Formats: sequence, C-alpha cells, structure tokens
Amino acid sequence: MHAKMIIQPLVENAVFHGLEPKEESGTVGVFVGKEKERLAIRVWDSGCGMDEKELETLKNKLKEFDRTSLLPMQKHGIGMVNIYRRLRLFYSDQLEFNVTSKKGEGTRIEILVPLDRKMEGEEPVSGILD
Repeated sequence: MHAKMIIQPLVENAVFHGLEPKEESGTVGVFVGKEKERLAIRVWDSGCGMDEKELETLKNKLKEFDRTSLLPMQKHGIGMVNIYRRLRLFYSDQLEFNVTSKKGEGTRIEILVPLDRKMEGEEPVSGILD
C-alpha cells in the first residue's frame, strides 16, 4: 500500500472539509517519519473542526467497520473509513488510527503502523512505503 494512497485523501479532506468552509485562511500540515519501530503519519488542519457529536459519529463508523467489516451506507465520512479499512485489513490490530478535532480549531489524524510487519511464516511483507 503506497503512502500517497493514505496521505493524499487525508490532505484533500483537510482542505475540503476543514479549510474551504472557513472565511479566513488556514493551514494544513503533514508529518511522515519513523518513531521507534513504527511509521507515523499525521495530517492536521487549522480549519472548522468537528463538534463532539460529529467526531463521535466518525469514530462510531470506524468502530462499526471493526465490528462488521462493512463500509457505512452514508456518503459523509466514507473517505476516512475507506482509508481506515485499507489500513486495518493490512495491519490488523497493529494499526493505531486516532482522530481528534475541536470545533473552530481544526482536526488531526494520526496513523501509526509497524515499519517491518511480518505475516505467517515470518517473511517480511511490503507495506505502506512500497
């Protein structure tokens, strides 16, 4: 799975949902780096953010995917859940996927995955940077 398949939709979400509705300018930040033995990806914006109810709805969609392996029927939030789905299918419980947001202040997505994931048979498999 290529990193651009993860980062590009998150940046698009930050611009479209976070910054575009604001009347003043804002910023989007991206960090990709090694932390301990994990790859860390963070995308954040200084946009509109989500209120507690919107954030909880998004987190519930992620939990629902974990429970059912189905994508939500509603269009809103499907991009984030699709990214989560692809990462969860590849990294299973080794994935850390955190979303924080505050209305009027912005949103932050943090993804942590192992750099060298092994499957059955202990053969290294390609991952997010391939």
